[in-house]
Amino acid sequence: MNVKKIGAPVLIGLFTFVALPLAYLPISQDPELTLRYLLMSVFLAVYCGYSVFSKTKEKKIYLPASVITFGIFVAFAGLSLIKTVNLGDGIYEFTKLAVGFIFLLIFSNQLRKNPEGISRTAFLISVSSLLFSILAILQLLPMLNEVFVNGTKFAIKNEIYSTLSNKNFFAETLLISLPFTIYSILKNNGKHKWWVVLSAVFSLFYIVIIQSASVYFAFVISILSSVIILFYFRRNFKKSSLYFLYKKKFLLILAVILLAIPISAFFLFPGKVDYTQLSMKWKAVNEYMKAPDKIFEKDNTKNNNSVYDRLFLARNSILMSAENPVFGNGLANWRILYPKYGLYGNNFMSVGRLRFEHPHNDYLFILS
Repeated sequence: MNVKKIGAPVLIGLFTFVALPLAYLPISQDPELTLRYLLMSVFLAVYCGYSVFSKTKEKKIYLPASVITFGIFVAFAGLSLIKTVNLGDGIYEFTKLAVGFIFLLIFSNQLRKNPEGISRTAFLISVSSLLFSILAILQLLPMLNEVFVNGTKFAIKNEIYSTLSNKNFFAETLLISLPFTIYSILKNNGKHKWWVVLSAVFSLFYIVIIQSASVYFAFVISILSSVIILFYFRRNFKKSSLYFLYKKKFLLILAVILLAIPISAFFLFPGKVDYTQLSMKWKAVNEYMKAPDKIFEKDNTKNNNSVYDRLFLARNSILMSAENPVFGNGLANWRILYPKYGLYGNNFMSVGRLRFEHPHNDYLFILS
């Protein structure tokens, strides 16, 4: 295989966005991460080895702000190993960050050298979303059979996750990939465009039916933010090939597409969809907004919901970071230290049925 002929960005992109989504190991503790981390490490080792012994050497390494920022974070994470309770877990977490840094450094340099790298990467990310969506169909079909044959209400709990850990992670991945898919639709005019359009349709479909409240919220915020940005920079687009974004016809078509799938899901099948999960979360949010001082009461049955879980984990993370605001609490220590600040408020936490590895918020996780 001639690496030069294929192009390094395409080779890296094919591995990262086409091969890795298919890597899944159900027998491991982290079915979606363990195998991918191993494969990424092997891939980078082979790629770096090839680069070292290659005749064409890199004359200059490009260090964009994102690489430098992440590098500083990895360096501080390495220093925090001094405070790690379980050094084995700490080293494992540090190597994952180091692998991510090496990948970001290599990929950034390859994209800089290849003018078409960004377009190809966006296309490959949309292919990744399509792969995730197709694999999820196999999990969706038995549920649809139950709905239309046995008459049960359609409700997604943990059955649809593709090759990711849970339904929320699946919906989040599709949402984060969606801007790349839209970019690829706008840039592609060939036969590949229809695959990208299909990827976007599938992504919107799953985002709607999975009923992840946080993803709904993020989706609405992202649309509003995009509208504001496009309006503010409208003059910059006057001579651009993307000026059609401002045409009424395009906006009308886009509005119809964005509304078609939700309307289909919510109104074409009345009585067939179970909205209990969303209803419970909405009621919980209302209760907490009315009486914020009573959120963390002990043994309150109203707290048997994921909204309370997130709020409680955020509370413990803030208390944890307040103890060591400058140097932190040590790498891989969050899951060991967070119970120290209490585990109460709902039945699942009180009896130890839930075990958290992170606070479901990357900003609080890093801060801690």
